[in-house]
Amino acid sequence: KYPNNVVLDRDLPRFFHSYSIATPENEFAQKAVQRVIRSRNRLRRGLGETKTILRAWDASNIKSLVKKGICGEDFTIAFRKGSDQRKDDLLMWCLLATRVVEGFFLESVEMIDSALFLTRKRGMVVKKQPQEEAQDGYGALSTAYYLQPRMNKTALEWIPSKALAMIISTPEEAADGPSGAREMLERYLYELVVTEGNEDDFLVLEEVCHADLQPERAIAINCPHGNDGECCYFVLPERYGGRFHQEDVE
Repeated sequence: KYPNNVVLDRDLPRFFHSYSIATPENEFAQKAVQRVIRSRNRLRRGLGETKTILRAWDASNIKSLVKKGICGEDFTIAFRKGSDQRKDDLLMWCLLATRVVEGFFLESVEMIDSALFLTRKRGMVVKKQPQEEAQDGYGALSTAYYLQPRMNKTALEWIPSKALAMIISTPEEAADGPSGAREMLERYLYELVVTEGNEDDFLVLEEVCHADLQPERAIAINCPHGNDGECCYFVLPERYGGRFHQEDVE
């Protein structure tokens, strides 16, 4: 998903796949497009002939989606009232619940390597690094990256719809603002995947923050506050196997 202030038809009028006319006015959009292209190339590593489609959503795509009302009137009302953070959550889980997409990552995430070849129909989630003040038993999954399993199991198929219903039914004001609402969603996703016994149907990545160096098995980096804020790596545990960090081919 591109940042909310990037509209490709406006910012890159001569944009065709991976080609654009660079101007000072569209520098921000250029960087957003380049980030998606790098992520696409890295996601396809080691997949052989396996087909993957990476689609980027910009503000004009989202406006069209909301206008069509594919996720219902309650979704539309919540989307129009929500903060930018809430809009991201609503959009991604609407697309998952309606099976328009099988997974997503937000604009704050850039892929470093691909673990798709290890999934074998499993999904992929990221376990949040607990904060220092977190109590024992704390569990949360990141809302910046998610891949739905390709398995015919009812419990798994209902995860996106349950997450979307939870977002719509929980006003941000009742959750102490956008950050509180996001944390509630992260905790609820942990309950749906881990607590309810669906963990074996996912590759569970680990979030590593405060790292001086890039962890060896990192497959993505998430910088929700840009280059000026803290970034966290998404790391694939050793138990899943696989080799990583071949030379980049851009």
